Amino acid sequence: MEDFDHLSAECFDVYQFVNYHCKSTASNYNKEVTVAALVSRLQIYVERVNSSLEKSSLQFVSTMSQAIKEIDMMLYNTRILMEKRSNLRIAIINVHRDTEEYMANLEHKDAIFKKLQLARHAMQESDSWGKVIVELDEILEQNDTNGSKDKFCILKKSLCALKHMSGHAEREAQLEYYKNKIEILATPSVAYCFQTGNITQCVNLANLFKIIDRFSQLKLSYRAIHKNNLIRKWQRCSETQSGTDVIVRFYKFLKDFIEDQQQLCEVVFNDVSEIIDTLSETLIDLRYYREYFTNNLLEKANSKFEFLIHTAKTDSQFALDINKKIGDATIHQDRLDCLNEAIFSYFNVFVEHYPDMEAAHAKEFIKGMYVKNADPTEIIRHLENYNASLVRTIDDTFERCVVITRKKYINQIYIMMKNTIDAYIGVYFEVQKMFLLNEIDFIDWNMLQYNINLMQLLGDLLRIITYFENKYSLVNPINDSTINRANALTVYNFWQGQLFNSADKAVMVVEEKNSELFFSLRNVGNIVHGNIVKIILLAIENHFLQMDFSRGETVDLPDCSFVPQEYITQVGQYLLTLPQHLEPLLLIPSDSLKSILCFCENAYGEGKACADILLNLIVEEITKLYINKIDGIASLSLFGAKQLAVDIEYFGNVLEEMGILPKPDLQQIKALLKMPLEQYNILSIGYNFRLVTMIRQKRNIISR
Repeated sequence: MEDFDHLSAECFDVYQFVNYHCKSTASNYNKEVTVAALVSRLQIYVERVNSSLEKSSLQFVSTMSQAIKEIDMMLYNTRILMEKRSNLRIAIINVHRDTEEYMANLEHKDAIFKKLQLARHAMQESDSWGKVIVELDEILEQNDTNGSKDKFCILKKSLCALKHMSGHAEREAQLEYYKNKIEILATPSVAYCFQTGNITQCVNLANLFKIIDRFSQLKLSYRAIHKNNLIRKWQRCSETQSGTDVIVRFYKFLKDFIEDQQQLCEVVFNDVSEIIDTLSETLIDLRYYREYFTNNLLEKANSKFEFLIHTAKTDSQFALDINKKIGDATIHQDRLDCLNEAIFSYFNVFVEHYPDMEAAHAKEFIKGMYVKNADPTEIIRHLENYNASLVRTIDDTFERCVVITRKKYINQIYIMMKNTIDAYIGVYFEVQKMFLLNEIDFIDWNMLQYNINLMQLLGDLLRIITYFENKYSLVNPINDSTINRANALTVYNFWQGQLFNSADKAVMVVEEKNSELFFSLRNVGNIVHGNIVKIILLAIENHFLQMDFSRGETVDLPDCSFVPQEYITQVGQYLLTLPQHLEPLLLIPSDSLKSILCFCENAYGEGKACADILLNLIVEEITKLYINKIDGIASLSLFGAKQLAVDIEYFGNVLEEMGILPKPDLQQIKALLKMPLEQYNILSIGYNFRLVTMIRQKRNIISR
């Protein structure tokens, strides 16, 4: 029957089962016999299954009654257990109620017992309070500070025990009385110990003052004792010595004081805060004495700036040394800031007056700039010297401002130096006028040389202004590298809030001043450059005075019979010789001269030689002058028109020989002059209308 085990499978397929058995070898002869046999076998299998089910049912029925009995027994036991649990809960509640009453009774009795103990102890302490006071009075009469310390500790503990007893306020007053009495008794020892620097005795005193709750008063005494000593030291130094050595020696004494007291303060007070506070209080009390002493030295000093710089550097170095000696992570920054303020505070009055001193110094410097009725060579030498001194003056002024005021008045100094440079530009303006006071009718090559030298000095000034702007511009404040980097530490923290006050306003003023400054420089440069051109054109103007086309020849001569007139040949010869005068001056110009020429005239920035550019500019001016002269001619005959055309052509040939292209307007005038009268109106189409009209009027041609 094992073939039918798969009938109970979940995926059993009847059709598949039948087809499988019908395809077997035995079923090929008679399928009905095969099916009948298969059915018989299935019936037998069903009977066996039914028999197995019946047997299992009988077994289940026989065991069911026993299972029910066991379940009933479990339920019975459960009910008994629940009853016991309920009884136990009631018993616990009863026990808890009884215990709570007993515990409350015990706690009440314990509280009464403790109160009785406290009362008994208080009565004992109260009895001993008077005894301890008597003993303490006897010890104090004997000036025994150590004995009084022990008795005071007992009295202090007694006070704590009696704090709930009546009369506590009176006992507190008594305790405070003995604190004061012990402090008074120990005061002479305090002065002696701090004066001698005995660390062991100072520690004992510190313990005593801690016990009597007067440790803060001990610190005050320490500062007062040493502050008075330091003040007396200053008085002795200032009375017996003179000069800046007094400040140096006093600062050295303060540094020695720190070294002597550092170990004592660390042991007695656990840090060096008391040293810092002592120095701060001493320097604050000495502020007006130091100010008065420094002011007297300043009045006697040969160089007030040098004295202030020396004093400021001395203060800064002292502050730096102090911060290195006692700077500690455990020291609060506010304490160090207070010390730094005390070091520098006396110097504030000199810092406040510093801008006035610089203004007076700048006024004297500006006064020395001006020159009157001097030889041109001396004037050039004077300006050259002042250019060099101006750079030194700028650097020295800003260095003084940084050292003396720690940048506090950097804005004012910056603007003041701007005004100084502006005034210096005004000197150049006056000088260029002096070089042209006496105009002459012939070219003066020396005067040309002076103006070119003046132009070069303006280039040096432009370089100075650029240097000034790059290094000291407020938009890009002074680099801290100009200051000793060590001095940029805590020493300068006190001043940070005073730097660049009203910065936005200052930058606005500086930007406006910059535009005025460069405008003034460009204006003077343009004038000097114009003077150079004017000097060169002077001879040209004289030659053009010889122009004369008033002759009225009417003979129509061929062009080959005309030769250039003398005025234009003189102009040509002058132009041909001009480069040899300019090249030594402008062929290889200095960087300063090149920069100012480019600054004033864009044409010089085209990469050509300065002499060539100047020649082109001169030719442009000559061309304008020539055209103006032609415009001034009232009338031109046929002969005169041909002569003028020949003159213009000669002028153009001279320019071409110099490598300069003739100007288009002059070329058009030459062409218009050569046009036949009867064809003028037709041939002149496309030419400059203004020039066409001008030549038509000169040649008396009727417009159509």
